[in-house]
Amino acid sequence: MARGEAAPGGAAPHYDLIIIGAGISGIAGAHFFKQRHPTKTLLVLEARDSVGGTWDFFKYPGVRCDSPIYTFGFSFQPWLGERKFPEARDIREHIEETMRASDITRHVRYGTRVTRAEIDTVAAGGRPPAWRLEAADGSRFTASFVYMCGGYYKYDGGYSPEMPGRQQFNGGPDNVLVHAQAWDGSVDYRGKNVAIVGSGATAFTMVPAMVKGGARQVVMVQRSPTYVATHPGRKDGCVGFLPYAVIRRAYMNWYRALYNRCRWFPRLSRWDLLRKVRGALPDDAAELNPGRAPGATPARTPQRVLDEHFTPKYAPFDQRVCMVPDGDFFDAMRAIGTTAPPPGGAPPEDFRRAVVVTGQIDSFTATGLRMKPGVRLSSPLAARDGAAVVDAGEGEAVEVPCEVCVMATGFNLQTNFPMGDMRVVVDGVEYSAREHFVYKSCMLSDVPNFFFCIGYVNNSWTIKSELLGAYVSDVIGHMDARGAHTLVARPGGGLDGAELGCVLPLTAGYVDRHRDTLPKVRPPASGSPWVAPHDYKLDMKLLSRPGDRFDGEFVRFATS
Repeated sequence: MARGEAAPGGAAPHYDLIIIGAGISGIAGAHFFKQRHPTKTLLVLEARDSVGGTWDFFKYPGVRCDSPIYTFGFSFQPWLGERKFPEARDIREHIEETMRASDITRHVRYGTRVTRAEIDTVAAGGRPPAWRLEAADGSRFTASFVYMCGGYYKYDGGYSPEMPGRQQFNGGPDNVLVHAQAWDGSVDYRGKNVAIVGSGATAFTMVPAMVKGGARQVVMVQRSPTYVATHPGRKDGCVGFLPYAVIRRAYMNWYRALYNRCRWFPRLSRWDLLRKVRGALPDDAAELNPGRAPGATPARTPQRVLDEHFTPKYAPFDQRVCMVPDGDFFDAMRAIGTTAPPPGGAPPEDFRRAVVVTGQIDSFTATGLRMKPGVRLSSPLAARDGAAVVDAGEGEAVEVPCEVCVMATGFNLQTNFPMGDMRVVVDGVEYSAREHFVYKSCMLSDVPNFFFCIGYVNNSWTIKSELLGAYVSDVIGHMDARGAHTLVARPGGGLDGAELGCVLPLTAGYVDRHRDTLPKVRPPASGSPWVAPHDYKLDMKLLSRPGDRFDGEFVRFATS
């Protein structure tokens, strides 16, 4: 759709459904709406100038999917590529191909950031209520229904904790300090020391990519360890042999079984995850600088590295388990570099090109990151000039030398999720999602004709995006069948004092920092529809039929 349509000052065009966001969720929703309501009007509004959402936004080295593409890709557009965990550009191309195949491209309007959405439940003149949307460029639209597919984090800046000395490091002429969310590809890290602060999926992705990209040494600096799982990254041999739906369901069930096993049998699952990591770790004591005098440095055996750097204190899936395709992170840890030959004829020293440092950061310095006492190193560190190796024994102070420091410290959640930075007004009153309940994973109490999408934290996002996209279209079809133009979920007083869960059931920092800003949910096991399960089998039951007994009890349908 041309940018000039619905220009400021013109009459606001009306659509049956407006989807906000042209990422995985928005395209899935558009596909099912067009398929099930071919005569209805659709508009997809995207704030950015291109499609893809997360996969167009992030530019850091190696950015890739950490779920198997057979579930992260669309069920109605089979993925036939060679990689099971494709990079962002491949996912973006997959989305674009899907848009063309489903005739969605012409419905998307780019560069349109919605800033305000307003609806009155009783419209003037007896007309059905309609959403009135305003964009930052002054464009206006109206819609019978709004489907919010803008994800859950802020695009305007990632989370970066305050640390002393930041200006001292950032002021160095050869130093670069950048957040992973702001990486634009302009940083030249070849032949340099890189420190990545963080231990989530971003850090585990960047380390092997930057080692492969030519960094002298990449150091992942973490406060505490994260669980890691490895999985083959090559194309599944069953693709092209078995029906795609069978392959997709097999991977859905595999990941669900992994999650359930970790939650039901945490000690067994912990043992199994750590056992596999130990087998992938390098052995500095046997492989690195074997001629060094005994006792000169700590004996870093695989077991010691496992205990200090890869053994979390929490149970698996209390936080997300990082997926490492083909064990490429551990390949990077095994890679060896060599210092420049020192003067005087002394032999050069070997160092690992990827190192994990576990401990607390004290401050930035002009040349790197000063760590607090008690820090642990998985291997010695290369000096900034590449001419020496820096090591530290137990309890000694250490500085992580770096010329490039990447803050992979997570993101900030939307302050009014799922509304994003859009101001929502219902009957003249600004709507605060934190004061309301989620209904059936995709609606909010007391806001009419509004749906939103949130994916799974323990399985592929797309699985739930498709379930919700299909359900939204089914709800609209159900309303047509009964002659209704408005629906609104109302809990009444039945939820007063009820036990609450969390719409994002993780103990991750980005959730803990914003837990009080999220809409309320009941625990999935409560049997209530006021839930947002992270289990596709529960969702398949919950979303199986619009107009079920829960809708009869909690949803009000208004007719003309």
